[in-house]
Amino acid sequence: MPWSWLDALATWLLSWAGLFLLVPLLAAVPRQVALAVGLPAGLAVLGVATVGWVRVRHPGSVRRLLGDGPVTKEAVRAGVGHGLVAFVVINLGLSLGLRLLAEYMNVELPPVQEQFRAFAADRVLAPFLVFAAVLAAPLVEELFYRGMLFQALRARVGVWPGILLSAGLFALGHRESGNLGGSVLAFLLILPLGAYLAWLFQRCGTIAVPMAAHATFNALTTLVLLATAA
Repeated sequence: MPWSWLDALATWLLSWAGLFLLVPLLAAVPRQVALAVGLPAGLAVLGVATVGWVRVRHPGSVRRLLGDGPVTKEAVRAGVGHGLVAFVVINLGLSLGLRLLAEYMNVELPPVQEQFRAFAADRVLAPFLVFAAVLAAPLVEELFYRGMLFQALRARVGVWPGILLSAGLFALGHRESGNLGGSVLAFLLILPLGAYLAWLFQRCGTIAVPMAAHATFNALTTLVLLATAA
């Protein structure tokens, strides 16, 4: 593996620097416009940082972000099936289990995905949510978290520690701003998804499978948000 976990850390820091530069630009446009382009633009920054860092620091290695296996229609179809499984197990099974546990313990679960729910309820913002969740996020996040980070951690600490560490960082990346309880709940739900996607990458050898699984999972989740927000 030509890059290391330090390259992944540098890429992450570079993307945050790009986000800080992006904030004043978004503040200068109408709020509705800023909300619409903010999420896709943030993902674009991470994608550019990932590909750009590998291209500059390790010339000729960008293709290795995709894994060793080929990107084929069969891999995409397999990913769609795995995405369906992940949605049923995590968004239906695990979420239901957590709700039942909360009822048993007589506690109230904190709200999650509040910003996404607000986007889904807005006719102007909803298309941007769909684009970011179903297309941009699976492409960019898989390139960074599985293609770059997981492969670097796997080379350093081994397969299963790499799967768990990359999944943990992936889950932390989905924290809910200003909502500690929601962030903890989101972490519990997204951690197994990140581990499953990393395992798929390890098992299949191509980013196409976890990317398609991620897109399918997000598409179904977004469909539920749109349906419940209507």
